[in-house]
Amino acid sequence: MSLPAALDFIRAARERTDLAERVRALGRDATVQALTRIGAGAGYSFTPDEFRAAHRHEWTMRWLRYGAAAAPTGAAAGGAD
Repeated sequence: MSLPAALDFIRAARERTDLAERVRALGRDATVQALTRIGAGAGYSFTPDEFRAAHRHEWTMRWLRYGAAAAPTGAAAGGAD
């Protein structure tokens, strides 16, 4: 079980049609436990807590790459304008 496996699963779920369809099929039932089960079924071994940590990391990295440049002054540092 590992954080890297959870990150790999998140990446694969974006890139592989079969995984993306399984995740989309969850709809409103997309829980961390359900996503962990899908990951396990696809050969990725991680715990729900590792998935949560990977998700936080993934979103932080995406925000830094795409969101920070478009954020108003002060918002990138968490400040209010």
